[in-house]
Amino acid sequence: MCGKSEEGKFIRVIDYKSSSKDIDLNEMLAGTAIQLITYIDKMSEKENALPAGILYFNLIDPIIKSSKNLTDEELEEKIKKEFRMQGLVLADVNIIKMMDKTLETGGSKILPVSLNVNRNNW
Repeated sequence: MCGKSEEGKFIRVIDYKSSSKDIDLNEMLAGTAIQLITYIDKMSEKENALPAGILYFNLIDPIIKSSKNLTDEELEEKIKKEFRMQGLVLADVNIIKMMDKTLETGGSKILPVSLNVNRNNW
């Protein structure tokens, strides 16, 4: 579960993968990649919750390439970027902030989203 709001309880599904994976809407529509959709549908039904996101998390240690020596902080940022989840999330600022409690504006370090300074524009 990712949280509760005035609209109700929300749930997300995270699939941990040993290879790089992203959501392909064409495959979903063709019925060849329906695993996460099936999971979130059944879990939402079971938990009486609304779907908030379907995400893939890559478990492979990334190889960081750079043309210059990186500071520890720069290296950490690049590694975090490589571990950023891929997938789909509900287009709702409040739900997104339930999933990434550090996000105010700009790109999320963990979710495939970005928020503009003006909260009404994405």
